[in-house]
Amino acid sequence: MSVLKSVAGLGAALVLAFPAAAEPREDAEYIAEALFGDVVVQEMFGALGEMMVPLMMGEMQRNGIVLTESGSRTLSEMLLNSMMKELGSSVTEMYADIYEEVLAPGDLAAYRVFLETPSGRAIAKAQPQIVFQANLLGEQLGMDVALIAMDDIEADIRAGNWPNGTSAAVKDELRELFAE
Repeated sequence: MSVLKSVAGLGAALVLAFPAAAEPREDAEYIAEALFGDVVVQEMFGALGEMMVPLMMGEMQRNGIVLTESGSRTLSEMLLNSMMKELGSSVTEMYADIYEEVLAPGDLAAYRVFLETPSGRAIAKAQPQIVFQANLLGEQLGMDVALIAMDDIEADIRAGNWPNGTSAAVKDELRELFAE
């Protein structure tokens, strides 16, 4: 066994035998900040603005307010910027609560010790890129699944497979929508 592996094994054994002196809450907050700090929160919720534009435009139109797409985008950006001020600390606090609830104090301490190592810091540093890639891939996956679901819905409408209690008016409305 190499000296490096022996030292690493001894370090792991010490972590398990003598957890970090920090309180579990401090460990949970450290972990949450390392993995879900401001940069990660911006990646996680940055795409929210793109999803908000059509939703906001539709809601405003239902209430008789018509904005241009540019106006709606600007309003969405302003809203998201305002939300991000509070969101970062709230998300980090939420994850700290979850870590503290789910993990035992010794596990929190060991996880924190790991995140303080070069490998742990590298993983934490890669978190924004991981979240960004997950958002991109998740968006594509969602689109792919939605297209399949739309085909399934169209087939169900043609076959007359309706949820129990669907009114004739709703059936006509959806038949017309999918006939286009």
